[in-house]
Amino acid sequence: MLEMIDFSLWYEEENHQLLALDHCSLSLQGGFITALVGESGSGKSTLAKSLMGCLPAHAKTQGKIKILGEDWLSLTPQARRERLGKEIAWVPQGGAENLNPLLSLETLLLEILPPQGAQERIKELLPLVGLAKRHLQLYSGEMSGGEAQRALLALALANDPKVVILDEPTGALDQSSRDFIAHALKRLRAQGKAILLITHDLELASTLSDETLILYMGQLLERLPSSKLFDESLHPYTIALARVFPRENRHKDIVKIKGEAPYRLLHRHDTLHTLHQHDHLEHLHLPDSGCLYAPRCTQALPECFTSSPPYQEQENRSWRCFYQGMQELLNLENITHHYGSFQALQGLSLRLLHGEIYSLVGASGSGKSTLAWIAAGVLKPTQGRRTPKEGLRIGMVYQNPLLALSPRLSILESLLEPLRLAKIPPKEAEDQAFELAKAAGLKADLHLLKRYPHELSLGTLQRACIARALANSPELLIADEPTSALDPSVQACVIKTLLELQVERGLSVLFITHHLALARKISDRIGLLHEGKLSYEGSVEECPLFLS
Repeated sequence: MLEMIDFSLWYEEENHQLLALDHCSLSLQGGFITALVGESGSGKSTLAKSLMGCLPAHAKTQGKIKILGEDWLSLTPQARRERLGKEIAWVPQGGAENLNPLLSLETLLLEILPPQGAQERIKELLPLVGLAKRHLQLYSGEMSGGEAQRALLALALANDPKVVILDEPTGALDQSSRDFIAHALKRLRAQGKAILLITHDLELASTLSDETLILYMGQLLERLPSSKLFDESLHPYTIALARVFPRENRHKDIVKIKGEAPYRLLHRHDTLHTLHQHDHLEHLHLPDSGCLYAPRCTQALPECFTSSPPYQEQENRSWRCFYQGMQELLNLENITHHYGSFQALQGLSLRLLHGEIYSLVGASGSGKSTLAWIAAGVLKPTQGRRTPKEGLRIGMVYQNPLLALSPRLSILESLLEPLRLAKIPPKEAEDQAFELAKAAGLKADLHLLKRYPHELSLGTLQRACIARALANSPELLIADEPTSALDPSVQACVIKTLLELQVERGLSVLFITHHLALARKISDRIGLLHEGKLSYEGSVEECPLFLS
C-alpha cells in the first residue's frame, strides 16, 4: 500500500544542507503492523511527516514515496490535502495539545466527515477507539491523556484511511490505556489497514507489530521480524537497544549505551562544495564516510570508520553492517585441566562475545579461577582449545589486590610499569597513568599515587588493580572475584566503576564470582560452574535462583 524508495531529506539553511533522512526504504502492507524504533532525534517523526507529505518549504527530497501505486510527492499540495485522511492518516505525538481546545470532539469529527452519514460513522468510531457517547461533548482540556489519545485516533480513522501512521501513541499513557490502544491497532490490522507504529517501547514493538525497523541518525540500520527483536537481532545497535530496555522479567540493572548519539547535521559549504558532517554536541566535524554507529559500537573495526557498511539481506530481514550479529571475542572448546590427579575442569566450552558481561558463578573450588587463567592465556589447559580473536587485548583483575601489586612499588610505579614495557615515552606514560587512575575512580593525586600498597585500603588497591588492567586498552577484562575481600559499601563502588568502564570503553567482561544475586544484577549471560562443569549457561531470566 505504501512504499518509500531510496528516500533522502535535507533542509536548506543559509549556505548549508542539513540531512535528516539518508537513503531510507520501507514498505507498508495491508493487514500488517510495522514498528519504527530509535532513540530521540533519530528522525522517526521526520520520516512520518515525509510519508504524509507535510514538510516545510525549505525541505528538499530525493527518492520516491508511493501510496496505492501513486507517486505521492509529485502531487500538488492541494491534491495531497484532498487525499489526507482518506488514503493516509497520521496520529501525531502527544495528546490534548493536538486538539483544538475551542471545539468539542463531536464538532471536530463533523468538520472532517462528509455531512451525509456523519452521525452513523461517529457511532461506528466510538466503540472502535474505546470512547462513549458522553465523550463527544468533551473539550480537550476536559479529557484525560488516554481519552485525548483515543480522540486523536478517532479523528485519524474518521474517513477510513488505508494507511495509518501513529507517532508514539502510548508514550504518556498508563498501562490500561496502552493495552486498549494496542487492542485497537490489532482490530485495525484485522481490517486490512497498513499501520506504521512509531515507538521507543521495544516491548510493544516486539509483541504488537509484525516487522520492526531500526532508525539511527536518519539511517535505517536493520529490518527484522518483531519476534526476533530481543534475541536474534543482527545489528550491534539493535542489540544495544534491547540490552538497555527495562523489561518486566529482566533482572539486570539498567545501563546506557556507550557514548551519546550526536545530532547528525550533514551539510555542504558553498565555498568548499564537499559534503561532510557536524556534531552538534561537540562542534566538531565527523568523518564523511563510515558507519554512523561506529563511534559507539563495541566491535567496530578500522574499516567501520572509513567505509560505509553494505546493506545485507537475508530472507525477511536486512541490516547495514559488516558483521552478522555480535561477534565472538574468545572461544574455549572442550577445556579440561588437571592439577596432578585432581581434575579442576571437565570438558568445558565457553564463548565470550563483544560488549557483553558474562558472569561465571560457582562455589569455592569449582574451577572458576582456573578457567579465568586459561581464558586470560596465562595457563595452558591439559586438553582443549583456546581461540581468541586475532590481536585480542586482555586485562585481568585478581581476587586479592595485596598479592596482585608489588609491595616494592608505589601505586604510580605499578601503573607506569606496563606503560614503560609498551615503550611509551616517560612524560606521556605519566599522563596516561593519571588518566588510568581517574578512569578507575582513583583521585589523580600525586600524594595518593606515590603511596605503597600497605598504606592504602583494599578498596583503593582494587581500583589501582583495575587501573593497571586498563593499561593495554583491553577489549576483554577478566575480573576474578574482584569484590570478595571488600565490605559491602566498597563492593558497590568497585562494581559501579566496572560497569561504567564496560559501557564507556565498550569492554567485554568475564566476571568471576560466587555471589549469584550480584551476577544476576550485572550480567547479560550467566554460567553456573559445579565441580568443573557448567551446570547452566544462558540468560539471566532463565537462570536458577540457587547454585547446584
